[in-house]
Amino acid sequence: MVIVDILGHWGEAKLTWKLLAKEVEKHLFWLYTRQCLSSFVLISDAFAAAKKAQKFNGAAKKKRSTSAVQKTTADRNDSLKAKLRQKTEAYDKLAHQTATIIYNAGLLGITEEKLNRPMPSVDRDKTEL
Repeated sequence: MVIVDILGHWGEAKLTWKLLAKEVEKHLFWLYTRQCLSSFVLISDAFAAAKKAQKFNGAAKKKRSTSAVQKTTADRNDSLKAKLRQKTEAYDKLAHQTATIIYNAGLLGITEEKLNRPMPSVDRDKTEL
């Protein structure tokens, strides 16, 4: 998703919903509101992860001179760490959701065999009028 990638590569610049909307407009040529952007779970989770990463990186970084190569490498490293953190959080949510589904299926008496039954095939050649 383009917007999640934008957040993953945000860097150290100030991050607000308004600034994100402007950046999204540059990439997608459409201006979204904060409410619209935050209504999508993936985007709001990525936004929270980016804010958390900025807070973590800001506290961890020390003032020291670095070369351009070191800065580029550090920025790439930070971007990959943010992306990994976002993917890990998404994985944890899916794992929790899966555990909830399995638990509820057991309460309803749905067996693993029924849950793993393949989906029926679709006959696309047949048309009924």
